[in-house]
Amino acid sequence: HRRMDLLHQSFELVLKSQQQLLQTSELVKTRNAGQSCHQCKKSNHLIHFCSNIYSGNSGRTKKLCRKKYCARCLTKFYDMEIPRKDSNWICPACRNICTCASCIRQRDSDKTEQQAKGT
Repeated sequence: HRRMDLLHQSFELVLKSQQQLLQTSELVKTRNAGQSCHQCKKSNHLIHFCSNIYSGNSGRTKKLCRKKYCARCLTKFYDMEIPRKDSNWICPACRNICTCASCIRQRDSDKTEQQAKGT
């Protein structure tokens, strides 16, 4: 009976440590959420944040762009120099030159909408 108690306690300790590890893992995922490149969707430590402030949908509120691009995509797709950390850098999406599928789709949708209003 004593042996079963020890085995049970050992099992409880292993289970508790695994639960703590999972909680820590979830916390790390939460902290790193949103740290992926807008273009390639990969997460890495060489992410550059846009500093552009634009008008929201209502036109009255000012919002900070939340898009981020990795150094690889900036050089590969946009032939841009890597921005310094302390610089006021405006991303390709805010410049309306982003070539990701989502931005192209949005621009096409905006053009169609403008054409429909024009007729």
